[in-house]
Amino acid sequence: MNMDVAKPLTARNSDELRVAALQSYAILDTAPEPAFDRIARMAAAIFGVPTAMLSLVDTDRQWFKASCGVNERQTARDISFCHHAIQRTTPLIVTDATEDPRFASSPLVTGPMGVRFYCGVPLINGEGFALGSLCVVDSKPRTPTQEQVDLLRELAAQALHEMEVRTALGSLYNAVDRSSQVERALRDHTRHLEALLEATSTAVITANADNEITSWSAAASAMFGYSADEILGKPIDTVLPHQKSRPGLGGGEGKFADLSEPIDLYVRRALHKSGREFWVEQALAVWADEAGSLVVGAILRDVTERKRAEQQLLRSEAHLAAAQRFAGLGGWEWDLSTGMIKLSAQMCEAHQLPLGSEWPAEDFRNLVYPEDRRLWQNTMDNIIAGEPVPEMTLRAGTDDGSIRYIRTIARLVRDESGAPSRVVGIAQDVTEQVEHDVTERQREKLSALGHLAGGVAHELNNLLLPIISLAEQIGEDVAALPERELDVDEATENIKVVLDCGRQARDIVQKILLFARKESPTIALADMPTTLRDSLGFIRKLLPHTITLEESFEPDATGYARLNRGELIEVLANLAVNAAHAMEDRGTLRVLLSKAELDNRAAIMNGLEPGTYFQIAVTDSGCGMDETTLEHIFEPFFTTKQVGKGTGLGLSVAHGILRAWRGAITASSKLGEGTTFTLLIPAVEAAAA
Repeated sequence: MNMDVAKPLTARNSDELRVAALQSYAILDTAPEPAFDRIARMAAAIFGVPTAMLSLVDTDRQWFKASCGVNERQTARDISFCHHAIQRTTPLIVTDATEDPRFASSPLVTGPMGVRFYCGVPLINGEGFALGSLCVVDSKPRTPTQEQVDLLRELAAQALHEMEVRTALGSLYNAVDRSSQVERALRDHTRHLEALLEATSTAVITANADNEITSWSAAASAMFGYSADEILGKPIDTVLPHQKSRPGLGGGEGKFADLSEPIDLYVRRALHKSGREFWVEQALAVWADEAGSLVVGAILRDVTERKRAEQQLLRSEAHLAAAQRFAGLGGWEWDLSTGMIKLSAQMCEAHQLPLGSEWPAEDFRNLVYPEDRRLWQNTMDNIIAGEPVPEMTLRAGTDDGSIRYIRTIARLVRDESGAPSRVVGIAQDVTEQVEHDVTERQREKLSALGHLAGGVAHELNNLLLPIISLAEQIGEDVAALPERELDVDEATENIKVVLDCGRQARDIVQKILLFARKESPTIALADMPTTLRDSLGFIRKLLPHTITLEESFEPDATGYARLNRGELIEVLANLAVNAAHAMEDRGTLRVLLSKAELDNRAAIMNGLEPGTYFQIAVTDSGCGMDETTLEHIFEPFFTTKQVGKGTGLGLSVAHGILRAWRGAITASSKLGEGTTFTLLIPAVEAAAA
């Protein structure tokens, strides 16, 4: 017979990963179990040899889960035959070990065991890891038949199946142990499950060349509903209807003359005694009996539930695709090895591209709006480097010249060795939402403008009334000269009031100009801790000596920000003056500089981009504010001060300044407990600085 040629396994099957896979079964060093012992005895009986072992290969040993003909439970790995068996995907057959240079000097050959013949089938699980082997051994040279090797393969598959079942049961037992509330119920369920697994184990059927059933296992009776007395001698298509597309049992015209090689596993329909159809996984083997007659053996496993699950998965995938179309969601995948990006149908529709589009990464990058390409590239670089990244919204051009807004989030997928393999992402066309937001912001601006105009009119009218009235009074007094004497003191007081009102009107106009200016002051790079210290030195001079200014800087609050130093002083001065009034010129004003990392949720709540920010908290010990006041403090001309004590523009101007810096200002307060204003200013990376 032809010797099997070793086929190297994939690189995934490194020994470290293989041993880890074996240990996940939690089977090493466990007590003997009947199911595995039966497999070992059957293997020995098939080959007519005294010794058979179910060997599991650990890091430095081979351990026998089941054996017959040997007393040892383990041997060293480096002298074992199974060490060589797991390096291949096909059976390892050694007809005479004394003539094989790999084993001739092994203690297993030269020692008391005197091994001559070895045949082992690797136990390869669904992930491709060789866990060990099912092997038979004899002290005499032998040449096995192909039929014997095929049956050993099937027994090895059954052994691996038993290991999977054992692992599943172990997981169930662990779940029972973790849940005391349902412990009794789970134990009952486990006993039922064990009984069910035993009753529905693999069925074995054989048939002759005339398509008649010649043997029928107990498991086959449980699977098909026929007893052995009922089915023996009946045509195989009684339980396995003809499938003209497949050879073997129940296939073609029921002829097996052309079936000379084993048939791989495949799924087919089967027929129960009741007439019910179900799905089985079938493997076939063919051999000749002692009389030379053809015999076909089938190993069958009920996979109806698996088939139903696959069909359900297909339906779920169809529903998911429909939901994605409805929500405007699409997907993309970047294969880092080929540099190609594949787009889903929804992504193709968003970009007005042909279905099934596949693009080189650089060409796909060019679909992104020019101003957003750097953001796209930086985000992809960070993803490949393994850094967490938030979602991003990019503009993309289309063939008709329109611009679409695409929100996307992506993650890195690594291969078995841990190296970056793919970048996969989900994208959503949010053009309509963005356009709606723009329209809403424009509406809000118009509303603010109307509010501003009303506030300006109100404030200036309050000032113009005394100016006009007193100016008229002064004019009348001057016109009456010299008929009556001019009251100089009264005139002086009236002129003083006119001047005060004029100055207030001028201040209002200046703040309006600042509030509505189109050109922003120069924004430059600034060392944040130094700039804040310098600013607080100025602010300290504005406060009465009865107010204590305390400053605190967190150790990590270092680095740079882009801002205008004069505007920072203006914002802090406004907050300090307001705090002084709230504290009635007596108390403590605390300023804390720290750093904050805003995730997606926090950034959205503040209307910012995710990232690192300097956080300046200005806290007073004043009277505080109620919730109603807090809702309006950043609105133009809103103030709680007495008439003539403030314009209500200071916090509005501060809000505008922070927005120009791509930052934000927020406030929190409770009546009687003081107020805290928090400034968020984007931090600049040292490299950018």
